[in-house]
Amino acid sequence: MTAEVKKAMSAGEFAFAADVGARLLKTHSRNTLLSVMTSVAEIHAKRFSRAGARLKRLIADVSPSDQYFAPILQNLHEYARITGDFSAVVQVLESKRQKQNAHPIYSEAIANLVLERLNRQGMARLYSKDIFHAIELLEKLPEDYPRAREAKEVLARLYVHCEVTDKAFSLLTELVASNPDDRALRLFQISALAISGEVEAAKKCALSLIDDYTDIGPRPYLVLCYLSPLALPENSEQVLEAYLADTRNPVIDRFQAAFALGAMAESRNDMKTAFSRYQTGHAISAAIAPYDINKDLTSFERIRALLNQTVQHGEPRSIHTDEAPTPIFIVGMPRSASTLAESILGAHADVHGAGEIGDFGHIVWEVTGVKDVADQMAKLGKAEIHEIRRRYLAALRGYAPDARFVIDKNLGNFTRVGLIRMIFPTAPIVYMRRNPVATCVSIYTTPFVNSMRYADNLDDLAAYYRAAEELMAEFVDTDKHNTVFELEYETLVAEPETVGRALFAHCGINWDSSCLEFYRSEKVSRTASMLQVRRPLNSDSVAKWRRFEPYIGPLMMLDDDHGAVQKMRAS
Repeated sequence: MTAEVKKAMSAGEFAFAADVGARLLKTHSRNTLLSVMTSVAEIHAKRFSRAGARLKRLIADVSPSDQYFAPILQNLHEYARITGDFSAVVQVLESKRQKQNAHPIYSEAIANLVLERLNRQGMARLYSKDIFHAIELLEKLPEDYPRAREAKEVLARLYVHCEVTDKAFSLLTELVASNPDDRALRLFQISALAISGEVEAAKKCALSLIDDYTDIGPRPYLVLCYLSPLALPENSEQVLEAYLADTRNPVIDRFQAAFALGAMAESRNDMKTAFSRYQTGHAISAAIAPYDINKDLTSFERIRALLNQTVQHGEPRSIHTDEAPTPIFIVGMPRSASTLAESILGAHADVHGAGEIGDFGHIVWEVTGVKDVADQMAKLGKAEIHEIRRRYLAALRGYAPDARFVIDKNLGNFTRVGLIRMIFPTAPIVYMRRNPVATCVSIYTTPFVNSMRYADNLDDLAAYYRAAEELMAEFVDTDKHNTVFELEYETLVAEPETVGRALFAHCGINWDSSCLEFYRSEKVSRTASMLQVRRPLNSDSVAKWRRFEPYIGPLMMLDDDHGAVQKMRAS
């Protein structure tokens, strides 16, 4: 019965196979193998709604002991991965889990889907009850569960995402001890320790991995370059040079090798070689996929036009009360000292720094159904505003139930300033500014986990910076409620108490001078600025960019622009 379907699939004729399978199932509806094969053909034929419905029925009808359970579950996961329909699949599995006396396989499957969805959504942290439910399910798995090790690894990754660091590191230590040959796990352990500021532990694990494997790749070296460059093995440069030169190596690894070599050259003050290495890294990044600066510039222009329209015609607003907590948005370009600002504010007892969370943009997208920011602004009405506000405040309460203020430091929100104004008309917005060349050089020389595509070319980087500044200037000019506080890094480090008092007053927070000693706080930054915010306020980075001055021609015009703006403000 399945021979014709199998033959068509072998020939790559998936649409025909799906049609044949669907026809046969009309008279053989209880044939599980035929149903599975038909669903696979439907996935390949991009008939996703049919495949999803079929697989959801199958998983509801088949028990874990059935021989076809594993392929059904595997294909259901593949369907969710392709379509993004994670929530519906999780719901089906949760329903079956409850009916099957909490069988462990369903718990693991749910957690895998939750983790897959997080990976799909990017690195930004999100608050979700699904995540904590998945953690709870995995924590309750019996030790004799056959796939306990795989489930524990998923649990460790969820812990890291939620910044449950003590449990994450303890579990990772246990997993690595029992599986020392799992390179991927050990590399994840190093990254988790590094982003959480566990410098000594990360250094120890990186050196151990380098000692154990001569072909481990550049990531442990890159971590050491930024955390503890003096600890690098003597042959590090030769190893990375060879790795970079071999074009058969993965692109992301060659990118990391180039930046590690750049950081090494920079540490010995060989700026010409350092810049050349960073250029190589960006050339590798640019080759992955083409980037069109004009798309971003056009998007910015559309947002600016809509900002002006909302000023002229009035923003649609929902009726709301002063619900807690009050969000504080920190926006601006990367490497503009936003982490420093969050650390100072977040050191206050009434304030929780949630970091670079992605909840605002994600919720707006879920409610409006569109991803382009200008389209979201155009689509926003009172009902949408009310729903976004309700969900976002619930997420902030999830991060910090008792905080009066929660900081959202997702810098990408600078494109969403119009949305913020429409949804939270009086919420404080801290606009980070730093010398433009210093900002752009720092962006160019930092190996971000999520690549800043506009930074792969210096001309594009300069154009993007100008457009971002113009967009923020438009927001400041149309800010009827005085919500924006322009915070300049250079002024902050020169006059910390004066600027700090003004910043706190703008946000409605009582001044506490001890917040300037934020570096004593136990709170952790998960950004590229992690090490800087573990030191007292200093001006070390103010003119650091000048070491690259001979090599950054397209960016130097930004310095001229900045000087003109400063003179205008002074007058």
